[in-house]
Parts: sequence; structure tokens; C-alpha cells
Amino acid sequence: MKLSNTLLVMAAATAIASCSNDKSENPPVPSDEAIAFNASAPLAPRSVITTGNLTDFRVTAFVDGKEYMNNVLVTKHGGSWTYTPTMYWPADKEVNFFSYAPGSGSGNAAHSDGKTDLTGFVNDGNTDLLYGVNMHESGEKTNMVTINFRHALSQIRFAFTRKTENPPIRVDVMKVDLVNILSQGDFNFPHETTSQGNKVVGEWSNQSVMTNPVIYSGPAVTLTDNPKQLLSSSYIFAVPQTLQPSEISGTGRKGSFVRALCAIYHEESGLKLWPTSSTPDRDEATGCGYLYFPLDASGSDGTIKTWDAGKAYRYNISIGVPKTSSAIQFDVTVDQYENFANPDLEN
Repeated sequence: MKLSNTLLVMAAATAIASCSNDKSENPPVPSDEAIAFNASAPLAPRSVITTGNLTDFRVTAFVDGKEYMNNVLVTKHGGSWTYTPTMYWPADKEVNFFSYAPGSGSGNAAHSDGKTDLTGFVNDGNTDLLYGVNMHESGEKTNMVTINFRHALSQIRFAFTRKTENPPIRVDVMKVDLVNILSQGDFNFPHETTSQGNKVVGEWSNQSVMTNPVIYSGPAVTLTDNPKQLLSSSYIFAVPQTLQPSEISGTGRKGSFVRALCAIYHEESGLKLWPTSSTPDRDEATGCGYLYFPLDASGSDGTIKTWDAGKAYRYNISIGVPKTSSAIQFDVTVDQYENFANPDLEN
């Protein structure tokens, strides 16, 4: 399935709030022979599509490898899912359904031989993407197609603290962004049912277009001993990818990093400890400097080399100044969670 960028790059607020163009307050109730839909999505923290806020999705269906439904928009009316025109179960045939959400907007869908793909997906960082597959369904078994959606993207969050020092320091952060992140790719649906009893997943390929997305940009935020999430641009979704290995040498930096524009002070006196006037990557306009933290950091499951679909990653970054050097000391660890079920952090 090839989808236009217009369809896929939708703001999360739009995706959640969108509704059908059908103005009817009493949509027609399909007969027992009609194909009906029900859908569920994993539990997750805010900004993520869940069963509770899923309002629409699109379906393409095949019978014997031939199109039966083509990118049909299914919307929620009250507690029921409706679509038009109503489709009926073919006699003595099985139907394969491929669904994705959000379904709001319009775009061209294409397919061949029953294979369904999202081609040229462009990630905007704030739109969750779900997919669900139902294979070998038939009217002899049920009239209700129960879709169990899964998350196609990775969720990333960043929690910052100051390091415990004596005497205490103050760390002010002005901006956080990512360096060398792939932003586009193709997604292939699995050809197995994404039921709650299995872990069938789709596959990403052809990831491309390196970007440096902004995570936070705004007034200076003073870090404390409690983890604080910095997030103003709502960039929390990323195309699953292999992270570029980090490398720092005399000629510069290579790889995937999270970068913080900040300044460090002696808390009691307010004397600036870093950066100095000779610090590389100093931003003259703010008097702050850039710190680079490798994204291929150590996590609970070892070194994080990839962002996988349907997983959430929380990078815990602690910034401090060592006693014996003017260099910046930092600790980076990564928490991994299945199905985006990581706890919210203080904003």
C-alpha cells in the first residue's frame, strides 16, 4: 500500500479529534451478513493512540489476492464503528484485512497480489502510527472483525537531572535536540493476525533522510535531583532504526546523539562553571554550550543499538562537573518498556 505523505504526516491532535465526513446522527445498522469492525489498542501514557482515543482507521481487504476493500475509512459513532458503503461477507471465501490508524485525511492507496505496505512514510515526531492484521476471516466464523492494533513506531523520551555535587551545582538547559536521526521509511504489514495472544510484528526497511529534530526549545529549565522530562515540540515518536554508532575524535563527532544546550553554575554563588569563553560549541547568543550524549548508551538490556517498533525508550541523563577537571561529566542510562507503557515524567 503506497500512501501519500499528506495522509501520514498528520498532527496528533488532529488524528485524535478527527471524525467522519458522514453527518448522519443515526448511521445505518448493518445486517448480520455485513462486515462489522471492532478495534483495540495497547494501554499507554498520554500523546499515544489507545482504545479510548482511537476514533478512525483505514482498512484494505483482499479475497483470493484480489482487492475487496480499498483504503476504506472506518469511524466511531457512539460506541460503534461504521463505514460506507457497507460490505458483505463473500460466500465460502476467506478475507484478509490490513488496517492502520489514524485514518483521517485523504491519500492514494495501491496494492498488488494481496501485499499491503506503507511506502515512503515521513515521521513528524508527534503522530502515533498503529497497524492491525486479520487473516483468514469469514462470515461463517463471525460478522465482527476484531482488530488488535500495535504500535509501528518507537517512543523516545528524555529525563534530565543534575549530578549530586558538594557544593551543589545549578544546571540550566535552554534546548535539547537529536543529531543524525533517520526520519523516513517503508513499513510492511505482517501476514499473520496481530491477536493479543502473539507478538507478530511488521517490518521497517529503507530508512533514510537524516534529520536533527528539536525535542525542547524554550525558557531555561533548571534541573533538580528529580528526573525532569524536557518536551515542548512533542517529538516523541521515531521511525524504528539502527542508531548510528557514536564516535568522538579530534576531527569531530559521528553518530547519533542527544544534544543539550546548557550552562552550569555554582548554586550558592551563581558563578558560572561551564562553558568558558574558549569552550568549543559555545553559543554566543545565550552564553551556553552544547553537550553531546550518545544515543547508543547502556541500558538494562545492554547497549542500545536499535529503536524497535512498539517499544518505548527513556534516556536518563545526569549532568555534572567533576572536581579535578573543567570537562563535563555525564551519566546516561536507558529504560526500555514494551508497548509504550513507560510512566509519565514531570514536565
